[in-house]
Amino acid sequence: KPVYAICIYSRVFRDHLLAKIRKAIEAGVDVISVDEIQTSIGLISRKGKDPGFCPTCLEKFCAHLESDSSARSAGGAVDVSDLRRNDYSALLQRLREDDAFYRTYVSFHEQAAYQTVGEFLSEIRSAIAAAGSEAAVTANLTGLGTFLETQGSLWGAAWGELIDFVLMENLYLLSPGTFQEGRAHWLLPRGKFAAWYRLAASFTSRAPAWLTPQINVPRELAGKRSVNYYLLMFLESYANNGRWGYYWWPGVDERTRLEATVPEAVKDYTRFIVDHRQYYEELATENDLLVLYANSAVLDAPKGHFTYLGLAQALAESGFQFDVLYDGDDIFTPGDIATETLERCRAVLVAEAGHLTAKQTAALKAYAEQGGRVIAYSANDLGAHSRITTIADD
Repeated sequence: KPVYAICIYSRVFRDHLLAKIRKAIEAGVDVISVDEIQTSIGLISRKGKDPGFCPTCLEKFCAHLESDSSARSAGGAVDVSDLRRNDYSALLQRLREDDAFYRTYVSFHEQAAYQTVGEFLSEIRSAIAAAGSEAAVTANLTGLGTFLETQGSLWGAAWGELIDFVLMENLYLLSPGTFQEGRAHWLLPRGKFAAWYRLAASFTSRAPAWLTPQINVPRELAGKRSVNYYLLMFLESYANNGRWGYYWWPGVDERTRLEATVPEAVKDYTRFIVDHRQYYEELATENDLLVLYANSAVLDAPKGHFTYLGLAQALAESGFQFDVLYDGDDIFTPGDIATETLERCRAVLVAEAGHLTAKQTAALKAYAEQGGRVIAYSANDLGAHSRITTIADD
């Protein structure tokens, strides 16, 4: 602390990054990793010196209010020029004092940053293609743990279809907000990461996910023999067509972190996996129970991440085999659900259904009309039907 972040909306900054990336491509790199793809907006807060309130961010929001009368009305902004006065001091004061207005501001920038980063990823891909390179693009996504309560909708799977393989970071704490305080936290209550691996497997790249349980090695393991704990994580990763890493940031001590990464016992399993790759790579499943992760809905309702996580973990721990379908939002990726995908399913479980696209809603209704079973875990516009069940939070 403090974190210094350069605004992702800056064309100068993005051109600087692209120039660096082009040099790396010319040098023959294999992978370009867009670390912290959530950008400065992913760190936005009212705490002192946190990003998200530079003149570019403030003006972008003012221009949005000017061009959208409904947003202006919802924010109670009669004259946007008043918010610009004295170097946006009136706007900054309003953002400090008005919780609802601040939430509107954050929500706007999450959507704007989502599109800006998507465009930047397209520019990176164009640079790779222009150079005739085969470099892959990766990024850290989908922190399905408690981080989401503080990081918002951008700490999710939004860009999963735009990259070649995903790094999935996950954080579990005793309570949200204790990450920076360094307070002790518990071990994961169970060794199943099916929710992450199934979500990653639903991206069109079909590349193995890289899972790093975020971020400190649990202090409860200090001084204890922990090989079996790590073996469980390691083997589950390969059983689910993933990759797994744990040597990450300050934990209890360097020795524990190193042993967590490559304990001797793991090496025998690694050799077995290398000798029998056909059982671990490029596998696909066709289960008749489908969990729908609709990107548009989760972007609009970040708590949908928790619904998805809870649903997937409950199914895995109950012994149900299931697949995950990631569906786009018609911004960067199509929001169509293929009829043949639904036809092979006995039931479709919708983790967040509050903001489905018109095409997603139509596809699910048609599926129910043809005898399929739809269970939605939030209020929605699917309507009344004998084969559609809504389990909404009160």
